[in-house]
Amino acid sequence: MVRVIWRVAENWRQKKIMPRFEMHIMIAEKSEDKVETVEYELVCFVSDNSNLLEVESSANDALREHLEDADNVVLFGTAVVEIKGKEVLNIAFQNKEADQDELNSIMDLCTIGREIIH
Repeated sequence: MVRVIWRVAENWRQKKIMPRFEMHIMIAEKSEDKVETVEYELVCFVSDNSNLLEVESSANDALREHLEDADNVVLFGTAVVEIKGKEVLNIAFQNKEADQDELNSIMDLCTIGREIIH
């Protein structure tokens, strides 16, 4: 029992000091009768968080996974990558197969800066 607890603690300690970055994702999704935004906060581990190519690649992989696993149609979204509290990368994405007029209207509602219920 003591050995198992020690291994868990050792694994936790290794992850705690392992280079990582945080990613904040906002995704606008459309179901049959409504549009809603979903937010995620992720911690991603990398070999070297000063290597922006590695960070970007890892961020794209994590984002792609979230988009592929979405339950509804993804319209658009953003992802902000931070390392040690400093913003280092912004990613914006948009569904080019969605109706662009509807998408622009929804984007306008989301960026007004106040809550609107329809």
